[in-house]
Amino acid sequence: MLLSWINKAQDILLTEDDHHPALIVSLEAGQSRKPNAQKFDNTYYNFRRANFPDLYGYFAECNWDFLDEISDVDAACERFYGVIYNGLDLFVPKTSKRKRNYPPWYGSDIIKLIKLKNNTWKTYKQSKQNFHLVKFKELRAQIKQNISKNYSIYCRDVEGGLTTNPKQFWQFINNKSKSRSFPEQMKFNDVELNDTKSIADAFADFFRSSYIVSGNGHIREGSTEINSSFGDITLNRVSERDILQCLKKNEAHRSGRTR
Repeated sequence: MLLSWINKAQDILLTEDDHHPALIVSLEAGQSRKPNAQKFDNTYYNFRRANFPDLYGYFAECNWDFLDEISDVDAACERFYGVIYNGLDLFVPKTSKRKRNYPPWYGSDIIKLIKLKNNTWKTYKQSKQNFHLVKFKELRAQIKQNISKNYSIYCRDVEGGLTTNPKQFWQFINNKSKSRSFPEQMKFNDVELNDTKSIADAFADFFRSSYIVSGNGHIREGSTEINSSFGDITLNRVSERDILQCLKKNEAHRSGRTR
């Protein structure tokens, strides 16, 4: 809210111009709050657990005569929303917003096993002991089995409640259609990885093993040697003309024409 007062100056130092009088301008700024703004950004009203009978009774017993007594529209609106939010705070509980990083069919038991598996894999990378690798594979197999079982149960529940709870069905569709920058599962050195950190570490290990440095500390220019994981790859010299021809072919393909 911004308030201002403009008055004619009395004590002036210079000769005053009739068309440009000396004025005193005073400004008072205060923090304004939107009438319908909630108090907490990270919480929301959980109307599924609201006490509606008491909420209706509260609104029925409120004295709304102040709406006719207040002439200022903004002040009346502010007072109105104050009564509304006071009733909501009394009879509607609030819930914090929590971001879920796993699909809804991942129960707490699966999430705990995934974290244990990640820690086991981290321990194996540091110790290189076969015991930890065997434990990692056992946890991975158990997680796959539990996920498959929970997924079947979840699909059966979604299908059974399609008419009574269609929201669950659309949540299932959204979870299945989400695209991610990381693949859900990869395989590196005969080990299957299904979490983002392990996949990122595997990429780092691969590129570290493929990094070729010459004796003077610089990458050899034009080197075509590569890690044997890729097999034999030959890179021929590419000219500017080759690139332009490929671009023209790509443009023709996208427009549906043939050359």
